[in-house]
Amino acid sequence: MKSVVPWSLGLLVAAHGRTVSTVRPVDGLWEDAPTGAVVLWQVEHAVDAAGGMGSEARESLLTMALAEWRGNAFEEFSSRPWTKTERAWIAELRAGAVE
Repeated sequence: MKSVVPWSLGLLVAAHGRTVSTVRPVDGLWEDAPTGAVVLWQVEHAVDAAGGMGSEARESLLTMALAEWRGNAFEEFSSRPWTKTERAWIAELRAGAVE
């Protein structure tokens, strides 16, 4: 992984006060970008937005958000204690979106 602080600061400076998407830092930090973080963010926001929608719109939004979801969160780190709470929260988020 590249040095995160100088690269991130450079990205923000180059943006000249404009919003920086979540995809740009991910693409810049990893050659094979871990899209799971972006998908998780999309699903989380879709679940929040779906709360005030009608059933058809909610189903469409959540179906699109879940379309890119692959596997279990932090699968490669499942034996590490720091992932236990996050994995449980992410599983709960996905279950809520699937319902």
